[in-house]
Amino acid sequence: MSSEDRELSPPVFFEGYTVIEYLALLYPQLPRRSLQALFADGKVRSGGLPVSPRARLGDLEQLSLVGGV
Repeated sequence: MSSEDRELSPPVFFEGYTVIEYLALLYPQLPRRSLQALFADGKVRSGGLPVSPRARLGDLEQLSLVGGV
């Protein structure tokens, strides 16, 4: 992981949230279009693989943001 990479550890009570909903809470200053670009660029990952913005946090073992926002 580079210095811009960030391991995200959502609390258990966010398990029902989608990944994009959780990122919207973490980065309220970013418009939804900017958040969607993170997924299109493959920057939001789980286990090293890109994830869908609609994936549920409870279905993922880990979550990371590669390359910063």
